[in-house]
Amino acid sequence: MKIQKEDKQLIEFLQELVQINSVNPYTPEESQKVEEPIEKEVANAIYEKLKEFGLKPKFVSAIKNRSNIVCSLKKKGKPVLIFNAHMDTVDVGDRQKWKFDPFSAKIVGKKLFGRGALDAKAALADGLCDAKVGGRGRKNRWKRYLYSCC
Repeated sequence: MKIQKEDKQLIEFLQELVQINSVNPYTPEESQKVEEPIEKEVANAIYEKLKEFGLKPKFVSAIKNRSNIVCSLKKKGKPVLIFNAHMDTVDVGDRQKWKFDPFSAKIVGKKLFGRGALDAKAALADGLCDAKVGGRGRKNRWKRYLYSCC
């Protein structure tokens, strides 16, 4: 099976995201009060990619220095499809137990290894590529596609 151009771009962007350390060492309760820029580098990568696609993303923040991104493909209309995913990851734990460096985004066969590859950087990359193509064929059903990440 051939990898589609969009799939190849998705995988390359996923690798870029996984290679960014966005480990959040805090509990969910603590994290709501922390003003450290944990997700900043991931947010910047996503923001730049959305701009590269010709879209107009916006940084919004409920907590100082904790970047969130919102991007809408269309300004009006219903129904609305909202895509949302988080940019931080849990700690890597004992690095000696990792087969590959947790931030290598190494591909072996058909698997990509790294912290956040599954939860939730793959969702971030997929949602972003989905935004690029207007909801992958869903544009007839969804009048508006809203991409957000926090």
